[in-house]
Amino acid sequence: MGKTDTLKERIATKRELLKSLFLLLIATLSGSFTVLYKVATKETDLTLLIMFASGITASAFLAIILVKLYKEIESLSEELENE
Repeated sequence: MGKTDTLKERIATKRELLKSLFLLLIATLSGSFTVLYKVATKETDLTLLIMFASGITASAFLAIILVKLYKEIESLSEELENE
C-alpha cells in the first residue's frame, strides 16, 4: 500500500467515526432537552436537572471532539491533495 492509499483509508475511518459521534451528539442533546421539558412541565422531580446538566456537559465535550476530528480530516485531505 502506498502513502495515498494509507491516507485514503485513514480519512475514511475518521469520517465513519465522525458520523458515529455526530449521531451520539444528537442523541445526547435530544435526551437532555427531553429531560428539561419534563422538568419544565412538572412531570418529574427537579433532581433530574442534574441529568440535564450532565447531558449538556457531555454534549459540549462531544462537540469539541467533533471539531478536532473534523480538523484532522481536513489536514489529511490537504496532505492527500499535495501527494
